Amino acid sequence: MALFWDSKWRWSVTLANSWFIGVKVDSAQMDSWMIWFCHCPAERFMRRAFWEALTAQVKSGLESWICVGDFNDVYEQNEKLGGRPITEKHNHFLRSFMFEMGALDLGYHGNPFTWCNKRGGNANIQERLDRAIVSSLWRTTFEQAGVLHVSSATSYHIPIQIKLSFDLSSKARLFRFLEIWTRDITCRDMVETAWRSADTRDRPASIRYKLHSTAIALRQWNKNVFCFCQTRIDELEAKIQWLQSLEPSKDILAEERNTQWELNEWRKRTEILWRQKSRELWLSAGDKNTKFFHTATIANRRKIVIPALKDGHGIWRESREEIGDLLTKEFTKLF
Repeated sequence: MALFWDSKWRWSVTLANSWFIGVKVDSAQMDSWMIWFCHCPAERFMRRAFWEALTAQVKSGLESWICVGDFNDVYEQNEKLGGRPITEKHNHFLRSFMFEMGALDLGYHGNPFTWCNKRGGNANIQERLDRAIVSSLWRTTFEQAGVLHVSSATSYHIPIQIKLSFDLSSKARLFRFLEIWTRDITCRDMVETAWRSADTRDRPASIRYKLHSTAIALRQWNKNVFCFCQTRIDELEAKIQWLQSLEPSKDILAEERNTQWELNEWRKRTEILWRQKSRELWLSAGDKNTKFFHTATIANRRKIVIPALKDGHGIWRESREEIGDLLTKEFTKLF
């Protein structure tokens, strides 16, 4: 294995052998993180040792990490085309590693398979052996990151490109009523006021216009009241810490109880917000894991984005303008 990098990156190699290269990435703008460049051996009898070594290294390193490379394993049957089907006897090293580490597959854009045996007919086998696996902290740090499968005419493996920032700018989002709004006593009055204000002296407004006006008012109200949940939580936590440093008195203890109640309410609002955004409805309302909901939201957001399209000349187009023009031209040809 070999590794080359641009001098603008502040990288330091922490480990290097025939299986993986570990690199610590330092930045003044964010916390340090690890990247592991991996190559799982093709020999089956060596794979268990590879995964055990990788697990030990990742566990002993930083919480924010990404593993990328050839893992010589597939996660499930739909990542393999041709050849023998995957059975329960298959050593699911990749799946076990991801489960144990609580890791996420970064996904991909392009050809679903990264390896092909280059044989013809029924002997042809294609698999997704190359990928990027990340920790939940890395995923939330690099929300716009993604993987691009680049075409190759010569190698058995195609190159994969990790991009820390795809162009994810999008059109205006659809309006959705958020459950947390109902927990604020001013919500009902605000909706009634916005609904009535849509009418004019001459005639009542249409239902469609009333809904549109109320949605605009709700968006603005949400921006002023709910868009700074974490900031409010930090302020309340600091206030409690300050109150606890004072000489206890009846008034101080009462103020601390009220502040604690308000802090719990804002934490509950944050949990509800991320649960609704994540769309992970199989979790009961009693489960409290805001970090999970936040990560799930980011993962779901990636599923509805087209970060790149290949044009008729085989060139990848990544900007929103180029993708929009390409889609318009193709649909114009069809219709």
